Amino acid sequence: MKSIKNIAIAALLSVGAFAAIVYSSCTKDDCKDVVCQNGGTCVSGKCQCPTGYEGTNCETLSRAKFLTNGSTATYITAVGQDSCYMSGTYTMTVTPGTNSNEITINNFAGYGTSATLTGVVVSGSNFSKADTVTAGAVKIYNVSGSMNAAGNLISFTYTAKDATATATCHATSTKQ
Repeated sequence: MKSIKNIAIAALLSVGAFAAIVYSSCTKDDCKDVVCQNGGTCVSGKCQCPTGYEGTNCETLSRAKFLTNGSTATYITAVGQDSCYMSGTYTMTVTPGTNSNEITINNFAGYGTSATLTGVVVSGSNFSKADTVTAGAVKIYNVSGSMNAAGNLISFTYTAKDATATATCHATSTKQ
């Protein structure tokens, strides 16, 4: 009788151990049904997007919010909306840049055609340009800014330096 009891206990323990091993060796693949686009990779069930893309599945170009239908967008800065530009309203145009995370801004801060910022890096709703651009007698640098949540205003800061002064400027432009 003891041997049947011992065999039953041993069998029960064996089945329990086997079940525990099988259960613990099964891992759920969180990325099984996740399809990341534009070179994104799935990590723990969420897409990690490459630079220049965003969205649940990396389906959106980050720079798209600064453009109109993926093409040129026009921004108006009215009188009094730029702390350094006092001579009136100016218009800037934004076009897609060379890389997926870049835009180009023409007539930046109303400094004319020589003030074209190329390679402006977009990350989410923010943009920046570290290089110096010379527009006539003015050097423009430390450009940074962001798009508002509604997608119709950009606020930006830049430094302007001429032969006599350096100024940190703040401006807001409305997308047309």
